[in-house]
This record gives sequence, structure tokens and C-alpha cells, in this order.
Amino acid sequence: MANSEHFIPANIQKPGPTILHILGIPAFCVFFVLIFLPFHLEERLNFPVAHFQFNVLIIASIMLVVYIASRVPMCAIRRNLRLSWGWYLFWSILEVAVISFFTALYVWLVSEQAVPYMGTVFTCFSVLAAIISIPFSIIALALTLKYTENKQFIDDDIENARVRFYDEKRNLKLVVRNNSIYFIEADENYVNIHYTEGEKMRSFSLRSSMKAIDDLCSEHKIVRCHRSYYINPKHIKVLRKEKEGVTYAEMDSADGQRIPVSKRYYDQIIELL
Repeated sequence: MANSEHFIPANIQKPGPTILHILGIPAFCVFFVLIFLPFHLEERLNFPVAHFQFNVLIIASIMLVVYIASRVPMCAIRRNLRLSWGWYLFWSILEVAVISFFTALYVWLVSEQAVPYMGTVFTCFSVLAAIISIPFSIIALALTLKYTENKQFIDDDIENARVRFYDEKRNLKLVVRNNSIYFIEADENYVNIHYTEGEKMRSFSLRSSMKAIDDLCSEHKIVRCHRSYYINPKHIKVLRKEKEGVTYAEMDSADGQRIPVSKRYYDQIIELL
């Protein structure tokens, strides 16, 4: 069985949440530090009490610049690359590391090199990671819950929707619920639509082409898995890779129908499981 990779919710990489990260995390850190003075920060970073607020604002500005340089590209690549949770956490830790290096450099310079630089880097990283983790976790949890709720609503709507198949002359030939469709296969000048009616598996031959039904299938989340097949991900029981390297999707139908999955579409199918 193929293990599906866990991707972050798609909305995390969108412009709105990107702006929320860029502005929200530095703003939270400023208020949190000035109100609670955590970890004896003014002493550990050797900040003069008279200039403490100013120095906190400088650190927040460093955060702002780093998040702009990091989150804008993350948003820009969202259409071509959706990050897994592992890569997203690595990216986020790297952000904290970069912020820590520049913050330590600032502390080292304003203290006139009175504090060891690498020791300050470690202090900055441990303190900033602890503080940033609070708004980071809140934002990630909120966006995940919102995405899950919206996705469930959309999935339920699509699952109950009726799919209308027209032939090449635009004559309506078949109307079937989305969740009844298992897969569609090409057959010369026809496409064979395999679906359930009651508890029985049915097949309907429609005079059309795979290209002609592409938009319809995309709209109803029936995805291409092979040059000759579309498949409904909701009915995939397991993805199984054979010894010869060929991957098949085993359906949850009574006969356990197996549909080939080509390398070109494998990642897309994995993401939907």
C-alpha cells in the first residue's frame, strides 16, 4: 500500500494567510514581550532598560523583513508546489534560524561586541522559537480547521451532485450522482462510464472522447490517473505497486477492480487519498 504524504492545507500558502503571518507574528511578539517580559529577555540579551522597547521594535522589524522574504515566495509557488507538513515545518524553523542570526548580529553590534556572538545566536533561537511558536501554532490550527470545514462542505456538495454526460452532439445521455461513479475508461470513439445503480455495478458507453469530458470530470473531482482512465478518488481502496513497477488503484467495489495509475498522475492521486 502506498503511504500518502500529508500536505499542509492549501489555504496556508494563499495571499491572505501569507499577510497574516508576515504582520501577525511580529506584532504578537512585540506585545507579548513588552507585556510579559518573558525569559528575562532584557538581561539575557544585555539590553539597556532605557532602550528595551526600541530594541524589541528592531527585532520585530527583522522578523518582518525575514517573513516577507520567506512567505512571499512560498505564496508564489503555491500553484506549482504544495508543501508537505515536514517541509513546511523545516521552512518555518529555517525562518526562526535566520531571524536569530540577524537578531544576534544586532545584539552583538549594539553591545559593542561585549557578548559572544554564537552564544547570543543560541539564546536568540531558543527564546524566539518559544515565543514565535505561540502565534504560529494558533494560525496553523485556525487555518487547518477552516480548510477542513470548507473542504468537507465542498466534498459533500460534490458527492451529492449529479453529473450530466453529453455525447459528441451535445445530447444528454446519462445523469448519475458523483459518488456513484467509480471510473471512466477510453474505448476508441467511446468512453465507458462505470458506476453503481442500487448495489449493482453498471457500465454506460458514451460516444465522446476523454478530452471532451475533461472539464466535466475536473469540476466533479474525478481525476485522470492514466491516459485511458479517469478515477473517483473516493472509491480507491488502496494503491498497490507491483514488482514490475506498475501501480494499480484497487477499487472498493465488490469485484475489486484494478485501475492502472501512471507515474505522471501518481503524486496527484496520492494527495487526494
